[in-house]
Amino acid sequence: MDRERYDLFYGSLRVGTVIRRDADFPNLWGSILYDASLSEPPSPEVARLAKFIALGQKSIQLLNMWDGRGPSPELDAVNAEMESTCLDFVDSEEWYLVDGRGHRSPILCPVPRDGDEIVWRWNPALHLNSSNRDC
Repeated sequence: MDRERYDLFYGSLRVGTVIRRDADFPNLWGSILYDASLSEPPSPEVARLAKFIALGQKSIQLLNMWDGRGPSPELDAVNAEMESTCLDFVDSEEWYLVDGRGHRSPILCPVPRDGDEIVWRWNPALHLNSSNRDC
């Protein structure tokens, strides 16, 4: 269902509000309005989450600008920093969306894109106990 609205969480931390725009199995995408606490993190955990999102956005931006001919030291540096400081976010099963009815749906780590775009996938390992969702 396009234009469905969700709250995005990492564990108990609210990341923002996601509006689903479309899907092409297995990916879903939409726009996100990030929670204000990410711009002025109240805790080290929220600061790390904000850093992860910023690094993800920077990586996508650099990847889109890269011509594919030869190395991209700046892209390599951003990806290395993400891997060394934020890999636990990528490998985590703590990501989930909550719809307007309060239904919690586990997802794999969402990928922040340029601007307010975001891409995600339902987490098949954890989604089995959830109600069936269309793609």
